[in-house]
Amino acid sequence: MASADSFSYGVETVDNSQHVWDRCFNDLRHEFMALCAKEAEHRQRIEEITRDRDAFKVLYNSAEKDKNEAILRYNAEKRQTDREKVELNNQIMTLRGMENRAVCLIDGDGTIFSSTLLAQGREGGRSAARQLTESIHQYLSDLNNFHEVQLWVYIFFNKSGLLGTFQRLGYRDEAQHFEEFMIGFNQAGERFLMVDVGNAKEAADAKLRVYLEDNLRMPQTWKLIFGGCHDNGYVTSLTSAITAGFREKLILLPGYSDMAAGIEELRLSTLKVPGLFMTDKMRSRSQTPPPLLASASNPTIPPSLPSLNAAAAVFVSSRSSSLAVAATVPLPDDNDDLEGNMVQMGKELVKVDAPAVRSTMISYKSALQSVYPMGSRPSTPELDPVGSSGSSESGSSNSSKAIPRRSSSAPSGRLINPNIPLSKHDPPPCTLFYLASCKYGASCIYAHDYALDEEHYAAMRQNAKKSPCPAANKNEMCSFGDDCLYGHKCPMAPRCHFMKQGICKFTGAGMHRDS
Repeated sequence: MASADSFSYGVETVDNSQHVWDRCFNDLRHEFMALCAKEAEHRQRIEEITRDRDAFKVLYNSAEKDKNEAILRYNAEKRQTDREKVELNNQIMTLRGMENRAVCLIDGDGTIFSSTLLAQGREGGRSAARQLTESIHQYLSDLNNFHEVQLWVYIFFNKSGLLGTFQRLGYRDEAQHFEEFMIGFNQAGERFLMVDVGNAKEAADAKLRVYLEDNLRMPQTWKLIFGGCHDNGYVTSLTSAITAGFREKLILLPGYSDMAAGIEELRLSTLKVPGLFMTDKMRSRSQTPPPLLASASNPTIPPSLPSLNAAAAVFVSSRSSSLAVAATVPLPDDNDDLEGNMVQMGKELVKVDAPAVRSTMISYKSALQSVYPMGSRPSTPELDPVGSSGSSESGSSNSSKAIPRRSSSAPSGRLINPNIPLSKHDPPPCTLFYLASCKYGASCIYAHDYALDEEHYAAMRQNAKKSPCPAANKNEMCSFGDDCLYGHKCPMAPRCHFMKQGICKFTGAGMHRDS
């Protein structure tokens, strides 16, 4: 029994050991299988990571390449930018040297240097440039933001027209030395220019307007001194400049004592230089006629002739040595000597012996007022075309509406072409000669020898009304009233588009009213 029990116990022990080994073996196998599965999973993960690494490596290399290229481009652009910066700095330094540039523009046809300076020739030109420069620098130095400036001076004018005016009005010293004056002014500074623009209509005005607009808009222009205050045609240009924001840049440089209508109303800063320019419009220079003998001792003098004095002597004949006398007495030319001159009274001659005395010529209106009282003024006398003198310029004087000149004999002289207007004839007929009295005589640029009909006189009277009366234009009393040769009212009033633009030549008060 004991042996059988021992055997059965041994069998059970072996069976238990086998079972333990089997279980351990199974556990090991399961763990091994699990390890193998995890290894496969890890290998797969490693492969994925490796692929990602390679992809990122490729991207990194590409990014590195792009970065290097970008660095190269940046360096190149930086070098280019540095070069441009240097160039811009150089330009800025250049502009800073010109940012206080002052420009002076002068209309030489109306802002005329004084007779004293013009008569000095080259030295007068240098003196004018020096006086203008000192005055501008002194004016600018009083401003708050003053800095050193470069002064540029441009003067545009019609040389032939200006010299012709000097000669016609007796400014012979000025005309004789004008060329030398120009040379002296131009040589006074590298930036001083007197430019002859020729005799084209408003050529100086056109130049001045362009230079005004261009220089105002330049950033280096600090101040612009404008010397065209005699002409209200510049009102539009100045108004446009003010509207564009350039008011602070503009300074007016008037020549005449009174500025043109419209310019003074702009209320711009004004620089006046005493003694540099003519303060009044030029008037004729002539000699005072000698007193004539009384009609009792000179039977050749008509008793009805009024007393003659300097105020009556206003008609100048520059090409004749004789004095043609009618209701008023013309004066000889400045170069003529009164001693030995013969005064023609109708068909008789009176000997005149007197020294030559220079005096300022007065206007035709003043002469008539001094000879005849208001209300008793006679018609304009019929003067011989050669002995009379005058011009159809509207601004020369205020003339009466005289009886037109007609010859009692058969008409002679040039004939009017009916196919063209009177103003288109070459030369046109002189309005003052035919309707009033012309003071330029044979030197007049208009014709005195046309044979006119009544319709021609009517057309001339109508055309004369298109020019403003100088007295009424200055708001003065016109002594001729309704008989005035010139217009007291704008012919296009009250719908004058020139008035709306500020350029109508009828500037007097009430000249654009309905009644």
